[in-house]
Amino acid sequence: MVYDYIFKVKIVKLYLESDHSLRKLSNLLEIGKSTICRWVHLFRTGCLTNTNKYSGRRKKLSKQQIIAIENYVVGKDNNSKRITAMGVKFI
Repeated sequence: MVYDYIFKVKIVKLYLESDHSLRKLSNLLEIGKSTICRWVHLFRTGCLTNTNKYSGRRKKLSKQQIIAIENYVVGKDNNSKRITAMGVKFI
């Protein structure tokens, strides 16, 4: 589920300004405790903005991307630019 920025801010303020526990809010709103915790953390650090989008799991790599990474790791291909050109980001 994707929640908009205004909704997140309302939930964070409700949590911070009321006597409701995290568990009670989570059960009442049917939102995971970890989700509310993440929003509170982002709010407190000033990182909760309109541009924050949680997309969930990363997309699966294609077979071609997996082969290219395997070749790079075992030393058959030393061209990391080729791998990044396929959409694989090195962390």
